[in-house]
Amino acid sequence: MTYDELRAQLTWKPSFAGERPALATGSIVVGGMGGSALPADAARFLDPTLPLVAHRGYDLPMNAPTDAQYVAISYSGNTAETLSFARAVLEKGYPLAAITSGGELASLAERERVPLVRVPSGLPPRDALFYLLHALSAAIGIDAGTALANVSFD
Repeated sequence: MTYDELRAQLTWKPSFAGERPALATGSIVVGGMGGSALPADAARFLDPTLPLVAHRGYDLPMNAPTDAQYVAISYSGNTAETLSFARAVLEKGYPLAAITSGGELASLAERERVPLVRVPSGLPPRDALFYLLHALSAAIGIDAGTALANVSFD
């Protein structure tokens, strides 16, 4: 990743297609795999007090809380585990937000009227970390932008 590409990600502002999700009153459960799960870890790094659980698998985690905010992240939009997670959240009637560059997750979110942030496409998921982190931050109501703005490049 070049300096200019990194700078573009650090200054990118996400926007929601559809309604902005209601912010969590309880915990936050993020479903994602591989590079698409990294934003959950980064968010916890930026704010260790976040009641955030990263779920890397199919369906819902055991003892999934009923008052949680759920966020499905799949950069490609076609990750089987994340799609399974999103569908399980919707079947339970829990609040869901989706973050993706397209694929089936975007289609599901549009069809089910789930708040959706589309991130720029064309990168390996691990190289889209800051796009995904900004989108996650917007979905759960934290200000990663301020923390990231303090990153020094010197």
